[in-house]
Amino acid sequence: MLKSGEDSGAAAITGTAEYLQLDASQVRAAVGYYAVFQDEIDNWISRNRQEAEAAEAAWRREQALLS
Repeated sequence: MLKSGEDSGAAAITGTAEYLQLDASQVRAAVGYYAVFQDEIDNWISRNRQEAEAAEAAWRREQALLS
């Protein structure tokens, strides 16, 4: 799978497509899009992680109050 370091090139595309049950052309399109918009995508992923962590922390605080 991509970014796992196990495969590279065409093998990474094929392995990722099989793992995600996608066509290899879909994976190539995603890789091409990421190549152009890498900073924006990485920032979006980072913001999502931060929001998820904040939501989990709030949930844990609520659970602590209820126990």
